[in-house]
Amino acid sequence: MERATIVGYTAQAPGARLEPVAYPAADMADHELRVQVTHCGVCHTDIHGVDADFGVFAFPLVPGHEIVGRVSEVGAAVTGLAVSDRVGIGWQGRCCGECEWCRAGDEHLCLQIADCGTWTPRGGFSSEVVVDGRFAYPLPPGLAPETAAVLMCAGIAVYPPLRRHALAGSRVGVVGIGGLGHLALQFARALGCEVPALSSSPKKEAEARAFGASWRNRPTHSSSCQYTT
Repeated sequence: MERATIVGYTAQAPGARLEPVAYPAADMADHELRVQVTHCGVCHTDIHGVDADFGVFAFPLVPGHEIVGRVSEVGAAVTGLAVSDRVGIGWQGRCCGECEWCRAGDEHLCLQIADCGTWTPRGGFSSEVVVDGRFAYPLPPGLAPETAAVLMCAGIAVYPPLRRHALAGSRVGVVGIGGLGHLALQFARALGCEVPALSSSPKKEAEARAFGASWRNRPTHSSSCQYTT
C-alpha cells in the first residue's frame, strides 16, 4: 500500500527560501509516535538552521521545533500517550541513549543532538512529525496552543537546571530578563525559590516583579539592576 504523503516547508539548500514540498510519510519505530501538527512557533534557531550557521544540518531541511499537535499513531512500546492526545514537542525528538549524558539521565545534553533533533527527518514546519514517545509531552486542556508552542523551546531550555538544582527555599538568580528569563522567573517562583532577577536595564523592573522576582534578604549595597518584591 502506498504511504501517505506530508507537506513540509523546506529549504533545499543553505540560505534558500522555504517552499512547500510533498514527502512520503516517515517510517515509525515501536518507541515512536506520529503527530499531526496543528501549530508551530518560529524560533531564531530555525533561521540559523536554514542559513547553515551551525554546520550540523543536512539539506533539504524542514525546520520547526515549537510544536503542538495531535497524536495520530502510537508505537507498540510507547506508554502514557494515546491516539488523539494533544502533545507538545520541542527541539529534541529523540536521543542516542548511549553517550555519558544519556546514561546519566541528561538526555537534553546528548552528544548526538544534531541527529536527534525533531527536524530529523522533518521538523514542525510540516503536516506531521515522528518522534520518540518520551519527547512528546501531554498538554493540559486549558493551555492555549500558541502558548504551549513557545514553552517547547524557551521553557524546555530553562527547565533542566531548575529541575536538578532548584529546591524550595533556595535562592535562584536569573540573569537577563528576556524570553528565557521571563520563564525562568516563573518556574523558579513556582518551585518555591527566592528569585532575584538581574538585568542591565532598570526598565525591566516592573516585568521582573510581575513574573515573580523576589529577594527577602536584599543586601544594602544592591544595585538598581536587582529587582525584588
